[in-house]
Amino acid sequence: RPPYTSVTIGTIIGREVGKYYRATRKSPMHEWHETNNAVFVDAGLWLRPRYYKQGNETLQEAAKREAANVRKHVGICDVTSLGKIDIKGPDSAEFLNRVYSNAFLKLPVGKARYGVMLREDGMVFDDGTTTRINENHFHMTTTTAQAANVLSHLEYYLQVVWPELEVNVLSTTEQWAGAAVAGPNSRKLLSKLFPNEDVSNEGLPFMGYREYKFFDTTARVFRISFSGELAYEVNVMSDFGEFMWDKIIKTGQELGIQPYG
Repeated sequence: RPPYTSVTIGTIIGREVGKYYRATRKSPMHEWHETNNAVFVDAGLWLRPRYYKQGNETLQEAAKREAANVRKHVGICDVTSLGKIDIKGPDSAEFLNRVYSNAFLKLPVGKARYGVMLREDGMVFDDGTTTRINENHFHMTTTTAQAANVLSHLEYYLQVVWPELEVNVLSTTEQWAGAAVAGPNSRKLLSKLFPNEDVSNEGLPFMGYREYKFFDTTARVFRISFSGELAYEVNVMSDFGEFMWDKIIKTGQELGIQPYG
């Protein structure tokens, strides 16, 4: 039936009506980014820091400075906007093995794997890492712009193509705040944040996953790198996102930490 209150056709006509008709998503750390001179870029519906301007720096100059600091010391990046999908059920491993082009059936508990998702015509649809939390529970990450489309893609295959699989998928993108910590000093920083945990190469190997107590909450820690340096991703519930960010920044001061876009 028609809307109870009259609305213009332009309001509901579709996506091609300009950015102001679309919701804008911001991470829990957005105000910190604004205060520290972040220049933002649209990523899907999210505003993400592109770089942090110092003085009269150009984009190129800021990018070189931030990259150099990550190479020499340690940097922190807000990765909250990456899509996150919670996958549960006895057939979860089989399902992931079908939707990704690479194998996931034998992924060990506590390990992550990079996966490439294809369309039916063989073209790349999306990519990201998926982590095995326990035997029947996985945490999938997607690109920022494709998060909603990937969720729809998974739902379609579960409801239409493979309805016999016992799997439930749920978007958790806004439930987790994430920070990537990268650089040669990142392990030293992690050991200060989690002094009672073993974050050595043996305790937290490459593509490993652990859950650590972080003050009054629990942090999901992934040893994943998209920078080419030793790196980790730390996720906490969104309500603790700003707290986590502040703690990492303050703890990393003596190690030369800087934010990067």
